[in-house]
Amino acid sequence: MTPSRDTIIPIPSPHRFSNDGNQTNGILILAKNLESPTSIDISDGGKIFFTEKNGQIKIIEDGKLLNQSITNIAVENNNEEGIMGITLHPNFTLIHLLYVYHTYKKDIILLNKVLLLKEKDNKIVSSKTVIDNIPAASFNNVGVISLGLSGKLYVGSGDAQFSHSFE
Repeated sequence: MTPSRDTIIPIPSPHRFSNDGNQTNGILILAKNLESPTSIDISDGGKIFFTEKNGQIKIIEDGKLLNQSITNIAVENNNEEGIMGITLHPNFTLIHLLYVYHTYKKDIILLNKVLLLKEKDNKIVSSKTVIDNIPAASFNNVGVISLGLSGKLYVGSGDAQFSHSFE
């Protein structure tokens, strides 16, 4: 979640027992059996959006994992590739826009891109590429994205195994 000056995230109270009666030692488990979750963001309305490396974006709403993925993006899914980042627009609850960073293959070259997605009724209804041709590699491939207080989108891409070019 991209915090603003008005954002207050309450610290959850420790739970002694989960819904099935098992002791949780202060941790409430909201989802199990996930496929390599890579990033997370929370809307002002409390919906939890998270990505799985394999190209899926899922939602936890009212404490429950929804059955269906809201989209399945075609990604390159080896080593340090896949969907690597997600961030919700600061006015997500009004305009339902989110950004994702993912790896794909163009011919034989690995690249990353940032997509702007529009969500409606827990489904992605449109997408637009906003940044493309970001260097990628099987290792040192990072995809951290965040919207700053200024409204600008910040992208951290890693060195794509070319550390000398980022000195």
